[in-house]
Amino acid sequence: MRHALRIALITLALVLIGLALTPKATPAQDPGTLPYTSVIRIGPPPPCDGCPPRICPGEPIPLRIAGWFPNGCFRFRSLELLPSPIVGPGPEPPIVRVRVDRHDCDVCTLNVPPWSADTILAGLPPGTYGLTLQMVVTSLCDSLAPDSTIYYASRSFTVKDSCLVPPGGTLPFVTRVVIGPPRPCADCAPRICPDVSIPLVISGTTPSNCYQFRGLQLLPSRFVGPRQEPPIVRVVVAQNDCMGWPCDNVTRPWAAEALLPGLPSGGYELPIELAVVSWCDSGKVDTTYYASRSFTVKDSCLVPPTAPCFIADWDHQGGFGACDATVAPGGQAKVGMTIATQIPLAGLQGRLSFSPPGLRISQLVPMGQAEGMHIAWEPVEDGAEFMMFAEQGAPITPVRCDSNQRCIPPPALGVVLEPVEGALLPRVTHLSVHDLLGSDSLGSAVPACRIMTLVVVESRICAGPSCDFNLDGSLDVRDLVSMVRCVLGNGPCPDTSLAGLDCNGDGRLGVDDVLCCARDILHGGERDTSRGRPEPDVAVVIGEPAWESNGLRVPIQVLAADRIGAARLALALPLDRYEVTGVETGTGAGQWLELHEAVDGRLVLGLIGLGPDLPAEEPMTLDLTLRLALKPGQSAGGDVGLADLQLSGRDGVTLEVTTLPAPVPLPTPAALMLSAARPNPFTHETSFALNLDRATDVDLAVHDLGGRRVATLYRGALGVGPHEFTWRGARSDGSPAASGIYFLQARVGGARLARKVIFLRGN
Repeated sequence: MRHALRIALITLALVLIGLALTPKATPAQDPGTLPYTSVIRIGPPPPCDGCPPRICPGEPIPLRIAGWFPNGCFRFRSLELLPSPIVGPGPEPPIVRVRVDRHDCDVCTLNVPPWSADTILAGLPPGTYGLTLQMVVTSLCDSLAPDSTIYYASRSFTVKDSCLVPPGGTLPFVTRVVIGPPRPCADCAPRICPDVSIPLVISGTTPSNCYQFRGLQLLPSRFVGPRQEPPIVRVVVAQNDCMGWPCDNVTRPWAAEALLPGLPSGGYELPIELAVVSWCDSGKVDTTYYASRSFTVKDSCLVPPTAPCFIADWDHQGGFGACDATVAPGGQAKVGMTIATQIPLAGLQGRLSFSPPGLRISQLVPMGQAEGMHIAWEPVEDGAEFMMFAEQGAPITPVRCDSNQRCIPPPALGVVLEPVEGALLPRVTHLSVHDLLGSDSLGSAVPACRIMTLVVVESRICAGPSCDFNLDGSLDVRDLVSMVRCVLGNGPCPDTSLAGLDCNGDGRLGVDDVLCCARDILHGGERDTSRGRPEPDVAVVIGEPAWESNGLRVPIQVLAADRIGAARLALALPLDRYEVTGVETGTGAGQWLELHEAVDGRLVLGLIGLGPDLPAEEPMTLDLTLRLALKPGQSAGGDVGLADLQLSGRDGVTLEVTTLPAPVPLPTPAALMLSAARPNPFTHETSFALNLDRATDVDLAVHDLGGRRVATLYRGALGVGPHEFTWRGARSDGSPAASGIYFLQARVGGARLARKVIFLRGN
């Protein structure tokens, strides 16, 4: 027994020693996947769900790789294309290598940062290819001997023989075509009445910012016969073939409405075309797709439908993109539920539910036609149960509209949602309604209409508006870089972040929203405390201030500005004495947005780069000019210095600079002085300057030897500093003065200054 136990212990020890000596192995995984990767897309975004990718022969092939890291210790470094090791008669795709750094020697934050990378593969001949992908994850704990782990995956793709033949019978970018007014229920027949205009609604999505819905056209029918035929409906979509920005993967909804002319009773086929035109030249049609939809015009609309019921939906009119409302931490979101009913309703009950968790329903309010109805409700784990009723009458009535209107019922129930304190705010919350039952004024049950559709009836509440665009938990200048690139189409837009970028709440997405977020960041934001990338060439230089005719001029230079994507400069200066009259941009400013404001006694200056990446061989200098004017009753003096500097690179990474410039004294203006005129003597015009040591009223005139006033050059108030003037040898009435000796005389308060000039009239 002891002998067997001894053998077992020796065996266990050998196993443990073997495990200790075994080299570090790659974590077990599916050999066909890359870790931290959720998207590998080869080719342009497909025009519709289920459509095959259109990779055309000889054309560049877009490649997008994206995913999520498990925590804040992971950082995407680069995407590289390596030559293919396969040598054959034809070209082969390269090896794609993704490099990721793992800072696992630091304390890892709990946020789950997204990452993405885009590149272009060279065009290939028709055929099927295999793309090899590598991910090199390097641990940077030991900078002298980094430890790397390599993962491999592969993807196959096919280059089409030709892209000239469109798929038959389908329309890309189109998801819904509705002919006739909305149906009150799924089982109800469409009520398209004879000789009455027919509403048409077409909607869909574009797969990226490289496609844009341009409009809906009605063209004459190509059929000539004894009866009237419906027109041809053409949907126009522009494809970006000229702007040169990379495509993102953010879908954008679109919708269009039209009125078809009334038709006699009978069955019809509505021809629909979708024309893909050039972004810059809409007359250039790249591809046209064809389809048709059948519809029937009734013999008569005098008999109303039977079996009354109602349909509950959500108000999508005031939303932003695919979101009906946005909610930020500490804020609220309000959405409205609509009721389309065939008979008046006096009561309604049901259950609301949302997913994923993170919000709570804080209030239910009858509104619109239902305003004034009583409501009782109680929260449940994933939503709320409610019951609303009227003391008299049936206020929720059918919507009445003529044939020229699209019948959309107003909201009857407002739902207010708030974030749960301490919970993670979902990017998108889906709100739906269930178990609905209505009642008419007599207490008879009115059921919800049966809807046979794959479309989910729900309201979408998105997280936002939030200026934390890169979702790293901090509000700093790096967010501005990502925002600008997304808005201008020069970089990727994270999914669902578009709804949160409407910072100014105007329902549109643009540079104004970037400026809105920039103002938040100017007020301080949350300075990034992580270690940034050193940029020794980047510096801010404050030049020598000087007085000019319009005030004090302070030159500021930003060196190596081509390395910067956004900057926040906090200038310390005596704002109790000076008023900031403007900030001017000079050399190198064509691709920058500038904004400034006074914050807590400092002038905060924001710079946001709009242009593409610039060559690194010639560092660019950005010239700025700060204009100051003395406030009434204040004296000149003090210093101007850079109190704080926050910088972000064009890739959104924090930049580190070594030193800040020393404060520069603000000079006092020179003494009261009238300069000599130049030229003197003169034949056409002469110029001179009047320098003031304080703001005061001035009377500047030209007098002859007898003391008579010949011309008044200026009369009124002037500010401190030098002021330039010119006399062209004319009297006050515009007539030329005679040749001779004159005096330029300035009356400033109780002082009088004069200079002699000689005027010689030319031939």
